[in-house]
Amino acid sequence: MPDFMVTMPDGRKFKVTAPEGTTADQIRAQILKQYPVEETKTDTPAVPETENEGLIQEFGEGVASGVIEAGAGIAEFGLAGVDLLADTDYSRKFTRAKDQVKTSLGIDPVGSVGEITEAITQFVVPGLGAAGLVGRAAKLRNLSTSAVRARQIGAAGLTDAMVASDGTTTIGDFVDGGPTMTSKDIGLSGREEALRRLGNKFKVGLEAAGATAALEPLFKLIGATGRTGLRFTARTSEAVGLSQLIAKGGEKISGSAASILERNPMLDQIFGRLRSRGFLPVKMFERRSTLAGEVESELTKAAQNIKRFETSLDNLFKSKSASFHNILKDGTSTTRVEAGNLFYGFLTRDPGFVDAAKREAQRLGIDNFNATKSEDLAKVLPDFMRDDALAARNHIERLTRNISKSDFVQSGVIPDVQNVINDNLSEYVRRKFAAFEDPNWFKSDEFKQSYDNAIDFYKQEPAAARELYERFFGPVPDDFTTGVGVNERVADAYAENIVDAFVNKYKKPAPTNSQDGTINRAVRDRLRTSMLTNKPIKEPVLRAILGEVKDPLDAYVATVGDLAEFRAVDSFYNYVQREFLDQGDEILSPEAYKRLGSEQQKEYVQLGEIPSGLDNQGNPLPAREMKDIQYGALQGQWVKRPIYNELTRLTVPDGTAGSFIYRATWGNFLKAKGATQYSKTVLSPITQVRNVISSALFAAAQGNVGRGGNVGDSLMYVLNDIHKMGNRQREVYYRKLQRLGVVGTQTQIKEMDKLIEEGLGGSLKGQLDDMGVNVTREKGSIRRTLGRSRLGNFFDSAIIERGRKVSRGFRDYYQGGDDIWKIYNFDFERNKLIRAFDGDTVAAERYARDMGFDDIDSYAADIVKNVVPNYERVPEAIRLLRKAPFGNFIAFPAEIIRTSANTLSYAAKELASDNKRIREIGMRRLMGFMSTAAVTGPAVQGTAMYALGVGEDQIEALQRRVADWSRASTLIPTSVKIGKDGKPYVSGYVDYSYTNPYDYWMRPARAIMNAYNNKELNQYNMGKFMMDATGGVIVEMFSPFADDSIIAEKIMDVAPFGRRGRTKTGAVVYNEGAGEFAVDSGFEAVTKSMAHIADAFNPGAVEQFIGGIGPQPERGGAVGYNPSRIMTALTAPDGRDPRGNVRKIEGEIASIFTGLREVEVKPDNVVKYGAYQYGDAVSGARQIFNRAARVDRALNPDDIVEAYKDANDKLYREQSRMYRMIQDMITLGMSDVEIRKSLRQHKVGNVGPLMRGVFVPFKPSAEINKAARKSVREYGGEYPISRILEERRKLLRIPLTGKPVERKAMGGSVEVEDSKKERTLIPDRIGDEYRIAPPTQSSAAPTTPPVAAQSAGAVPAPSAAPATFSVQPPRPMNIGPTTLPDPRDQELAQRLRQA
Repeated sequence: MPDFMVTMPDGRKFKVTAPEGTTADQIRAQILKQYPVEETKTDTPAVPETENEGLIQEFGEGVASGVIEAGAGIAEFGLAGVDLLADTDYSRKFTRAKDQVKTSLGIDPVGSVGEITEAITQFVVPGLGAAGLVGRAAKLRNLSTSAVRARQIGAAGLTDAMVASDGTTTIGDFVDGGPTMTSKDIGLSGREEALRRLGNKFKVGLEAAGATAALEPLFKLIGATGRTGLRFTARTSEAVGLSQLIAKGGEKISGSAASILERNPMLDQIFGRLRSRGFLPVKMFERRSTLAGEVESELTKAAQNIKRFETSLDNLFKSKSASFHNILKDGTSTTRVEAGNLFYGFLTRDPGFVDAAKREAQRLGIDNFNATKSEDLAKVLPDFMRDDALAARNHIERLTRNISKSDFVQSGVIPDVQNVINDNLSEYVRRKFAAFEDPNWFKSDEFKQSYDNAIDFYKQEPAAARELYERFFGPVPDDFTTGVGVNERVADAYAENIVDAFVNKYKKPAPTNSQDGTINRAVRDRLRTSMLTNKPIKEPVLRAILGEVKDPLDAYVATVGDLAEFRAVDSFYNYVQREFLDQGDEILSPEAYKRLGSEQQKEYVQLGEIPSGLDNQGNPLPAREMKDIQYGALQGQWVKRPIYNELTRLTVPDGTAGSFIYRATWGNFLKAKGATQYSKTVLSPITQVRNVISSALFAAAQGNVGRGGNVGDSLMYVLNDIHKMGNRQREVYYRKLQRLGVVGTQTQIKEMDKLIEEGLGGSLKGQLDDMGVNVTREKGSIRRTLGRSRLGNFFDSAIIERGRKVSRGFRDYYQGGDDIWKIYNFDFERNKLIRAFDGDTVAAERYARDMGFDDIDSYAADIVKNVVPNYERVPEAIRLLRKAPFGNFIAFPAEIIRTSANTLSYAAKELASDNKRIREIGMRRLMGFMSTAAVTGPAVQGTAMYALGVGEDQIEALQRRVADWSRASTLIPTSVKIGKDGKPYVSGYVDYSYTNPYDYWMRPARAIMNAYNNKELNQYNMGKFMMDATGGVIVEMFSPFADDSIIAEKIMDVAPFGRRGRTKTGAVVYNEGAGEFAVDSGFEAVTKSMAHIADAFNPGAVEQFIGGIGPQPERGGAVGYNPSRIMTALTAPDGRDPRGNVRKIEGEIASIFTGLREVEVKPDNVVKYGAYQYGDAVSGARQIFNRAARVDRALNPDDIVEAYKDANDKLYREQSRMYRMIQDMITLGMSDVEIRKSLRQHKVGNVGPLMRGVFVPFKPSAEINKAARKSVREYGGEYPISRILEERRKLLRIPLTGKPVERKAMGGSVEVEDSKKERTLIPDRIGDEYRIAPPTQSSAAPTTPPVAAQSAGAVPAPSAAPATFSVQPPRPMNIGPTTLPDPRDQELAQRLRQA
């Protein structure tokens, strides 16, 4: 058929292939049918490309505006009163100034989110807060319910009237009538304006009071509706058998799993390491899990006592002339240090204090004064500290009595236990000494003076000298003393020998550890009986030699910790001995063990040696020489090896060269891993907020929403503990929850604590030596090096102490954010059970006992510990993984897996109950979990999409183009950009998966969907799809356990064996020679690398508010100041950082308050990173062929052709991926011109074909052709260039895969079909001429097989019969080198013509 050139009336020109005899009118009609003339709309203005404020920014502006307006309302109220009295206009002037401030700050909340947030901040929070406070106060006065309610309504109305600013809209304004319709500003002044404003405030308050009065009935209605719906759901599920099906299914699965494990011991070994309890019996594990809580409960009590003492001290020293009577001086003291020394003397029963107390009692005439009783000693203390000091001492004595009465202590294992208790434990106080913190202590003047004093003391005290000499040297010699009676003195040489022996003992103290006698295992919960058996140093002169640090508060807390730990561990071993010894085959006594056969005995391990109390000669050992009886009541018993492994832990033994190297390298690396995690999470305000928000979802997942718990009460329990506010009732309740193991178990905090404290696996606490001295060092190597110098003291006070205080505050709040919702869940579970029995607590208690618990509290605590992440229940295998270089907070995702399974298990058990109210609890739990895990995220996403007008196609495109770690996340669009076509395009989003911990379960599902959405139908068969989907699931499930840790990633960025100066995203740390920056010297590279690694330790708060010092990628890694996003927003021109990102202060503030940060969609960055990846992939594809063609052997032509096909197969995939990226960027609002420009800027070749979706096959370079021919000449074989060119010809212009996308391209309409169709219509504007291809009969064009299929011998399907106007691809009629745009195509055509 001939070609016709047709000019349309509007000037357009078309080249058309049509049958002979076709008239021009027929051709024009056909053209108009396919390409109708577009109407030119001159009366509609072009839509400018704008960007609306994101949801987070709206929220931030709403909060800021609400705070400003509330403050302004209060100020206007006061100023209106002045105007009313003085006939002035201060209130109007203030309003104008307030409006100007808001305008200058850019605070103008628009949109529903901003306006609603503003209203909540200005009115709801103050109003309900005031109502709550008044209600609590009224209840304390035992007022009636109606009286309490009346006061709450009045308080809410009054508060909202106060905070209402001028211009507040009322309901009366909204309906344009009614008594609360406000008076408008009509230009009044003076008293008239003041009356108008005060009248409007009254109307706002009236509406607020009415709304508060209506809240309770409304909530009751909603609650009744919700309960009715829940019961309807439960009954419906029972009617259709769903409850029974779930319950029976759960029982069947559980039974099957138990049966499988019983038949397969190997599987049981594997799964045992992945269980919380490991191989311990359930009851033994549950008992052990309470140890930490029992200790922390006592420490909480100690902290409360300390807070009360510090408050008393503060009250005393408010006055500059404050003073108190000090018995140690026998006079008046005026300093805090002297007050602390007095407290310390009382707490430790220091001999100097006791002697002074006796003198003071005699002076005061106190009858029957007994210096061994704390109550009597307290009588000589100043009034301000007496009660607090006595409370602390009584606390220590109570713990001491509990230990002395324990079964193990009374068992006789410790010789002469009662005297040991009286002599040692009654005076036990953990003391600190400068000798173990200051390396220069033994060179100091203080030491020299103390040394001389000690020698003089022992010269004059023969009895004390004999005791110490026998400890060090044995029996005293005959010439030990001179003189007799009162004139007896110790010889100078012996006195010096005694003191020297003592000094030498502690100059280099022997290392202590918790080994149980084996090479590589240590006791997990060690009973430190050295506290009982090792007599503490009584002589003040010896303590002075070591530099006793008299810190009463630290000594008190440390002592309580030691005693509480001893009591808890001792109680645990007593429980195990009582409940399990010889009760089965897990734990056997020596007698039962001897009755076993030799093969059976191999299954058991002895828990330490049975203490005989005798030395090698059979003589009784002094108590101080006995080793720790580490297993308490279980010492010497035999346990099965799996249980032994649970009672001990792997460790690196001390005292070997290998252990020193391991601890110095890997151990410190693990501490750095914990420290960096701590810096970026606990010390990050945004993460703190996110922690509280995400923890709320643990309650939602259990269906614990509504009446049953009070978040406000939970918050107050936590704040009372953090700030030691002195509320005894809350303190007692919180300590109960600690003992139950409900609070204080935040997984990330505990994981970091363990890494920082333990490192590679050393003992946390050294045992006391034989003189009762704890030689454990508490300060780090830097601080010990500085010693007691001025710099060291400054380092202590200005950096260490302040830093520790700030860090402790952040830590407490991070832990508290978790505890709030654990307390809430505990209360809710407890109340749910009571309500299930219609408020009958006795019946609920009976049910809890029938379920195997002691009471309701234990029942509720068990649920919370098993359905909310709890570090005490992290399996041993996961705990070991934390010592690997990879993985960040691996305990948390492991706990999500465990708690999710437990949630479903509890639901199944509850649905199987005979009590229908318990079945309702089970259904509520099941619905809550399913909603939280699978419904909430998509629902929020869908709501945001609807609000912003964003389609599913944009979300799918965005999902493919975000960072790797977010591709399987739920992305919530938060802002849009209005394009030139008037359509909204996503410009910002929030990763919801960071907030919802249960989204972990949805990520594998989304990975499957991503594999499905990304598949190329002609390239992937179902097997390949399943492999990709399975791989995606595995990656998503295990990525938290396998990703680089924070510190490991930094090291890999700079290491020669890592990324060599580049981050994962390609940012420059240092330059080795490639790119736009100069090559760095070795010194420069090391400096930049150290700065890059150091940035990992920069606290999140500093990073978010100030910034940090580190490499600047935009300057080739040059080290400099990198301002924070907030600092950039405040100080940089237009808020733009060096990388072109625009920061807005309102958005940054909103991020801090919400814990959510909007991620800006940056199309050019997407193209840039895609171009980098594409370039590497294309290079890799070429190398497949190049390696095959450039060899030092005879060439096999079949191998060369096969390599060429493989190279094109990979190249086809990479070009298809790039084409998919281009389509995605079009979907996200990027124009053709912008895409082309960005691709060319980032050095992507074949931009035109890529934009059109046409494959450009690989063409061997002249260099490779030359090398191949050289190989043929030297080694033989054949280089099949003609077959290669033939293969390339087949591959020319086959379509790349992609989804259909319609867009405006350079003024013409372009339709890109998916990979099952040839592109039937590719109008490409070239000057003023359009080249047109006529349609075929079928809607789908012949399918061209992909590269892989063609390699297998597939050929294109035959084309359908042409229609009257056939369409052909835009190409010349004759192939010639001058008509092909690509020079490589011209060369190929030339060769084909020659062939």
